[in-house]
Amino acid sequence: MKAKHVMIVSSTLIVLFLLVNSTVVPAANTSKTSGEGKGTLVATGNQKVNINTADVTTLTTLKGVGPQLAERITAFRKNNGPFAKAEDLMQVKGVGEKIFERNKEMIAVK
Repeated sequence: MKAKHVMIVSSTLIVLFLLVNSTVVPAANTSKTSGEGKGTLVATGNQKVNINTADVTTLTTLKGVGPQLAERITAFRKNNGPFAKAEDLMQVKGVGEKIFERNKEMIAVK
């Protein structure tokens, strides 16, 4: 009886170990999403986010950009016009050099 109990516990632990250590890799999102009437690329792989046309959802694909900051970016753009260069994104309250540096390779300004 004790050996059977040890076998069940061991099997359960092995299954749990495999479940915890298995890796699920999501498929790359290469689709276009709509943003203010224009196609907006989502930042996956080597695709870039156009900060002049991206909607809130698309902007949140940038590292360190949550929904509130994405809302501030779109409001800034609406009030001040399009960004002339990627670095202009740092004019938005909450976007500092750290966030910009983490994302500069994924930002497009068209």
